[in-house]
Amino acid sequence: MYSATEDLTLYSGAYEQCRRQGGMVAIPRDEEEQRNLVFLKNCVNNGHPFWLGIKKIAGVWSDDSGTALGNFTSWAPGEPDEDKPCSYIVKGDHEVGERRDNWADAHCLSHFRYVCEIEDVPPSGLTTAMQPDHTAPPGGPTTAVQPDQSVPPGGPTTAVQPDPTVPHGSLTTAMQNDQTVPLGGMTTEVQPDATMPPGIAAQKADDDSGARVATIAGSALASIVLAHVVLAYLYMFG
Repeated sequence: MYSATEDLTLYSGAYEQCRRQGGMVAIPRDEEEQRNLVFLKNCVNNGHPFWLGIKKIAGVWSDDSGTALGNFTSWAPGEPDEDKPCSYIVKGDHEVGERRDNWADAHCLSHFRYVCEIEDVPPSGLTTAMQPDHTAPPGGPTTAVQPDQSVPPGGPTTAVQPDPTVPHGSLTTAMQNDQTVPLGGMTTEVQPDATMPPGIAAQKADDDSGARVATIAGSALASIVLAHVVLAYLYMFG
């Protein structure tokens, strides 16, 4: 993959920028790469040279990794002509004749544009993979009926709730005793007449009690008399 720029820089600047992108200054290795690289640089700017990614090291043209140039070259006529350690691709306009789009040597302090050649696979070897959706269960999304958390296990039930106003331990069944009735059942007692003065009400209660006592005494006397009558009858006719 190629990445071209119109920035003008020294060869060292082009080398550093391409290295940061994970690549190197572009070098065509065969005729097809030469045509592709020339086409790209002319689309960017055909009136200016572009750096070539080879340098002369100890008399041998090599790439930035120190690998010697292979069998393919595309030097312009008369190139390389001097002891210049860097190289470039000649501009693509028609002024230069046969030199157009071919290689030539140059001083490394010249200012040219450049094309970076970047590996298709990043140096880190990172790949992009489709990650599983952790929100869905294995086998794909499903629709499940969730239990009603408000219903106890075993199904809905109806329970008689205890009366929180009754002390703990008093409840034995769902139906509570009538707390308004005293133990032993209901009783009836004579209540004083609230409309009478306290003295009169007390006297009336005493009178009522005396009357009840007299009634009881009269009943006992009558029973004794009756018993004597019965005994006399039995004695006379028995």
